[in-house]
Amino acid sequence: MASNSASGHISLWQHFVLGGTAAGISTIFTNPIDVVKVRLQMQRNQCGHVAVKQQPVSNAKMGMWRTAVSMVREEGMLSLWAGMGPALYRTATYSATRIGLYNPIRDALMVQWSSTDSKESPESAAQAGAHGFAIKCASGILSGAIGALCGNPFELVKVRMQAGMQSGFVYRSTFHALASIRAEDGVRGFYKGVGPAIVRASLLTASQLASYDEAKTIASRMLGLDRSSLQVNFTAAMLAGIATTAVTSPADVVKTRMMNARGLEQQYRSSWDCISRITAQEGPAVLFKGFVPSYVRLGPQTVISLLVYDQLRTLLGWSQL
Repeated sequence: MASNSASGHISLWQHFVLGGTAAGISTIFTNPIDVVKVRLQMQRNQCGHVAVKQQPVSNAKMGMWRTAVSMVREEGMLSLWAGMGPALYRTATYSATRIGLYNPIRDALMVQWSSTDSKESPESAAQAGAHGFAIKCASGILSGAIGALCGNPFELVKVRMQAGMQSGFVYRSTFHALASIRAEDGVRGFYKGVGPAIVRASLLTASQLASYDEAKTIASRMLGLDRSSLQVNFTAAMLAGIATTAVTSPADVVKTRMMNARGLEQQYRSSWDCISRITAQEGPAVLFKGFVPSYVRLGPQTVISLLVYDQLRTLLGWSQL
């Protein structure tokens, strides 16, 4: 792994700005896929309980492409960018925090690890096989959880606005949505679904950033190229996208269902209650509903955000992730 000594003087807000910028650029390009993914996750099987208002018949039980075409026909092209406002606010809170905190937390854990073994430097600790990968995963879990707590209000609004009529919620704007949630459910309403959101964010950051971090080392060795080369970064980002989608899909489905639940008959007591009810009604495969659009989104999202993040660090003279 490239030395991180150059990042020792980087302030926390600089980490946040770079992380938020990289994630914001990727969000602009991948939001349409995210909207389609949410619509697919909101679909119920015929045996499941359908509790949505005015759900278009033509939007039921569709695949990714047909759902996108149906949305454009019935709601217009801009429907693919539904929730763009809260998505960018979410990027400025959730994404900036989870990406921005990963490096500082990882470096702090490396220093702690190396201090227990004077023969190892922080840099060599990160390369120390299982120990190094465990440090990266722990860093991702912590930074992801903190990011989810910071960004959950905007995540909640984004998911509801992207779900459209299927959610039963109608908001004119991000701030109208926040005011409506506050009036209806109080401050606690902003953290509806925060449990699965934290789980998903922890799994996502650990699988995305840790696997990217580790894959760069492996790809560099296998390709015989420098760890900071564009070819190595691209290969590692593609592999990280696959790992991220596989790990986060169940938590993503549960988060979407809980955030869009409305009325007593739809409320879930917990993440486990949601899992047990939707799997009983729709089968275990429901936990991977929207997997293809999730990967189609997370693949490019991972590649764009991590490549931009690392290239920005290089331009500023900082060491890469």
